[in-house]
Amino acid sequence: SESVLNPTKLLPDAVPNKTSPQLTSFRETSEEELEDIIRQLPNKSSTLDAIPLWLFKECLPELMPIVHFIVNESLRTGTFPSALKTAAVRPSLKKPTLDADELKNYRPISNLTYLSKLLEKVVHRRLIEYLDNEDMFSSFQSGYRKFHSCETAITKISNDLLIMMDKKTNAVLLLLDLPGRNGHSALIPLL
Repeated sequence: SESVLNPTKLLPDAVPNKTSPQLTSFRETSEEELEDIIRQLPNKSSTLDAIPLWLFKECLPELMPIVHFIVNESLRTGTFPSALKTAAVRPSLKKPTLDADELKNYRPISNLTYLSKLLEKVVHRRLIEYLDNEDMFSSFQSGYRKFHSCETAITKISNDLLIMMDKKTNAVLLLLDLPGRNGHSALIPLL
């Protein structure tokens, strides 16, 4: 018998059983796709941006050929342009109730240029597209998926509990609220 609980045996469709496909390149983008992404960006700019985003949007017909070239060249070569790796970093108080004189109470906020964000969004679309096409998302995953959210996860759990109650079956629900962004690291010492 196994000494470690294997969740994939409890939930057979939780992890797809496929050979590992390889992502070797990204599909290039079109000017139409770029325009769609740019128009959806909120009019926030970084101090590193040459012009405000609202003005960039106004000049988009003239600027699109060079933006299109930069994004597709990055996708073709698999490199992120060095000039787009720079961020304006400012300290932000973690909570308004913390002592503003203590450095440990601050976290860095990085503000990237809108061209960096644009390229990031194109790559994000390509990755999601790839993961969807290769059926690599767990059927139970709600985060980072279109049309999935906390609400869809709660609906699934509620439905499963109601089904168990209808069948007069016992159910156990374990909820974890782990501190910090890397909550899983809090579990490691317990295991």
